[in-house]
Amino acid sequence: LDGDLKCDEKIEIAGDYATQNDPKHGLRSNPEHASNGLMWALDNWIYSANHTTRFRYSKGAWDREQTHSRGQWGISQDDYGRVFYNSNSDQLRGDLIPSEYLKRNSNYSGARGASVRLAKDQSVWPARINPGVNRGYRKGTLREDGKLARYTGACGPVIYRGNQFPSEYVGNAFVCEPTGNFVRRNILNESQGAINAVNAYDRMEFLTSTDERFRPVNAYNGPDGSLYIVDFYRGLIQHRIYLTSFLRKQIEDRGLYEPIGLGRIYRVTYKGKDAKQPPPMSSMSSAKLAKQLGHLNGWNRSTAQRLLVEKNDPSVRPLIEQMASSNRNHLAQLHSLWTLDGMGGVDWSILKEALKSTHPKVRSAAIR
Repeated sequence: LDGDLKCDEKIEIAGDYATQNDPKHGLRSNPEHASNGLMWALDNWIYSANHTTRFRYSKGAWDREQTHSRGQWGISQDDYGRVFYNSNSDQLRGDLIPSEYLKRNSNYSGARGASVRLAKDQSVWPARINPGVNRGYRKGTLREDGKLARYTGACGPVIYRGNQFPSEYVGNAFVCEPTGNFVRRNILNESQGAINAVNAYDRMEFLTSTDERFRPVNAYNGPDGSLYIVDFYRGLIQHRIYLTSFLRKQIEDRGLYEPIGLGRIYRVTYKGKDAKQPPPMSSMSSAKLAKQLGHLNGWNRSTAQRLLVEKNDPSVRPLIEQMASSNRNHLAQLHSLWTLDGMGGVDWSILKEALKSTHPKVRSAAIR
């Protein structure tokens, strides 16, 4: 509050976050099995991978609510707030319905519609041989040419929501695979409520490297509309708790434990279009933030929504209500509805207008 860039007050929200009670090693955080992500979603709840609680800041206090555990490392959402995640050998899963509905009945133990496997084919196509895989000694882990055959370290998925790539990339799922040194691009085909993820290329990957130390572990939408890839850049990728003697020998024989401290972030852009400088949204007025709810770049829309909910400025409600009632831009309408919800609720008159929308995802949000 005083501008010194230091936290003025600390509030414990989840003391159990990112900890793991391991019977052999005690209470410690094994990264690949620890809570992570903290994604502010379209419904104004903060979701995590590998955690069974979601969080929300509302009316000056933090709410906690039970939810189902999602994936392993990394979490993302699409333009309609559906949550996507994965585990090391299963490259992409998602919640096709809001998962809170599955928690309302304690006698219902199923989870149909949540944690749905979206990619049937787990085959991978690295650019180099991959001897430094934790279970490379098992038959079927590597192909005869020495390359990884199937996912074993899938993580850090992102649904591309930017405006710097061509339009056919919007809604695609990018999945990191650090053990195979590549990033997959999946096209998501939706039909009758089901989603099927397929590799965008035949026996190829979107981004590959012959450098064994290239370890993509997370991907994000950027404020300039481009795609950002977090590269851990290390020879040693496996956490010590699950390090096999096979991989230990690979590391020692080939000196993969060094160098360290060379992680980097790549910005991936489309050559045919300039990446525009992002606007200074933190200093925007509430009215200008409201206009960003209809921006072509999903990062702008989501950031504007979050800032408006945090500010909770009553003077901008009429403008947002007008946008929530308008059918001209379904994404602006969708974000406006959820912004109003995060600011204290949506009037019934606004919901009635939203229910008349020509877009099914807007009508669905109004019903929720």
